[in-house]
Amino acid sequence: MLIVKLGGSLIDSEYLSSWLDQLTRLKTQKICIVPGGGPFADLVREVDHKYRLNHHNAHAMAILAMQQYALVLSNTNPSYICVSNIESLLNKQEGLYIWLPYDSVMQKCTLPHSWEVTSDSLAVWLACQCEAEHLCLVKSHDVDEGYYQPEIHASLVDKFFPQIMQDYRGEISIYSASQLEQFVERYSHG
Repeated sequence: MLIVKLGGSLIDSEYLSSWLDQLTRLKTQKICIVPGGGPFADLVREVDHKYRLNHHNAHAMAILAMQQYALVLSNTNPSYICVSNIESLLNKQEGLYIWLPYDSVMQKCTLPHSWEVTSDSLAVWLACQCEAEHLCLVKSHDVDEGYYQPEIHASLVDKFFPQIMQDYRGEISIYSASQLEQFVERYSHG
């Protein structure tokens, strides 16, 4: 299985539709998209700053922000299948799935309820739960594409990422949204 985390900032990117189209064409494996929070998470941050939400509520609202972005992504193609249950995802065949994270994260995930744990760390958590062979992070920033290297890419992920990635046994790669061609070359063979 390939887990692809699409950063929330890609919602305004000229590249997002190309990524979604290309992921549909990679029929050689099961792919699950992990959504970022995008503008929905930005709004939660503003509300948290204004109302000083407790950690649990802020975390729950941020996960709902990811869920909203997932629904935006799923709306772009009727062949995308939304899935909220990890066991259900594991039992699925090849295809393109979009993770609705709220139920799984709020019921099963023991990561800290903090802004230090964002969709990046949750993508690793999901990859661990699914024993996915590959995790790919797609960022709106310029990136030296390739395997994730903490000394090079640390500023592009959340603060908890280095800790949770130690639990993951698969391969982590990172790409800029403009590097779709390199991604396809790497993953089109399964």
